[in-house]
This record gives sequence, C-alpha cells and structure tokens, in this order.
Amino acid sequence: MTKTNVLYGIVALLVALNITILLVVLGKAQPPQDFGHRPPNLRSLIEQELQFDAQQKEKLSELIDSHRAEISELDAQIQKIRGTFYESLADNQSTLAQQNKLLQQLGQLQIRIEKGRWQHFMAIKKLCRPEQLDDFSALTKELVRALPGGPRPPHRPRHD
Repeated sequence: MTKTNVLYGIVALLVALNITILLVVLGKAQPPQDFGHRPPNLRSLIEQELQFDAQQKEKLSELIDSHRAEISELDAQIQKIRGTFYESLADNQSTLAQQNKLLQQLGQLQIRIEKGRWQHFMAIKKLCRPEQLDDFSALTKELVRALPGGPRPPHRPRHD
C-alpha cells in the first residue's frame, strides 16, 4: 500500500466520522419550543381570542397595569420574607416558631396573589359582552397554563 492510499483512507475515515457526528447532533430530539414559557403577550392573546373592541382593550390595559403593580408589590414582599427565612439557616438562634411565622406570612401573601388573580380574571370577564363569554371560558384553560406554577406539559422520557 502506498502512502497515497493510506492518506485517502484516513481522509475517507475522517469524512465518515464528521458525517456521523453531524447526524447524531442534528438527529437529537429537541424539546418543544414553547415548553415552560408563557405566551409572548397575554394581553394580545386575550384581545385576539375575545375579539375585544377598542374600548374593551383600553379597559383591559388599565386592569392589567393595576394587576401587575399589585402582584409586583406582593412579589417584593415574598422575596423579602423568603430572604429572611433562608438567612435563618446561618442563624443558630432562629427558633421553629420564628420559622413557622415566616412560612405563614409567605402563605398569606401567596393566598393574596391567587385571590388577586381571581379578581383580575373576574374583572376581565365583566368586560366581555354576552357573546364573548363562551370564548372567555375556553380562554381560561389556556390562561391557567400560562400562569406561573400552572400545569405544564409532561416531560418526555429520557433515553440517556
């Protein structure tokens, strides 16, 4: 065998190896693009699905702005209490009663968030005309999936 034949063999082997690597990388199952993500703009989704008119869109914007401000404030309080709670890990003086009090505060804030969401969606429902109510009922299922902590699609089985 000549040196040329050996070189051709090596080149052919490298080409085959590169093609195999490309097929493996490109053939890997990709996770769904929307997995675990909110729709890009819930306001647009609501407006489109319910076919809101200009007046309804304006009132919806006011409701959303007010709701976001309320949720932001509650989230800030949660972060502060959560920080205090986890900082107690380093504090050997923290009692179980103090930890329970912080957990109760976190729970109460989460209840306020959920009640606020409920009231927010009830206010959106009140914006609807009677012919939009069926569409609103269908939309609520989609909105629940879009909320933080809402149901997510099941994980695909892993084949490692």
